[in-house]
Amino acid sequence: MNLLKDEETCAYFDSLHGEGWQRFIHMGQDEGWYPFEATRSIQSLDMPVLFLIGEGQEHELKGVRIYKEQSDSIHVAVLPFASHLVHAEQPDLYNQTLEVFLSNRES
Repeated sequence: MNLLKDEETCAYFDSLHGEGWQRFIHMGQDEGWYPFEATRSIQSLDMPVLFLIGEGQEHELKGVRIYKEQSDSIHVAVLPFASHLVHAEQPDLYNQTLEVFLSNRES
């Protein structure tokens, strides 16, 4: 894979993710690496779940409707001015939203 051969790119991703991120790239090349069949449906979940996403990813926004239809345990938060890395792009809003979710779970 060319990405893993480029020293500058590897140094950049090392600074973002630390060592070991390359293993994830290799795992992703194996179609059977993730148990998608086991996680396909959330209907059996009976614990509260927070689906927290940024508004910048259309395919992730589709989950807002789909997951809410599958389970009453799903709570949804769509954060503005963020994309896939919500925690990095809107850290204060992310933390506030997570804090509200967790505090409501304790009561």
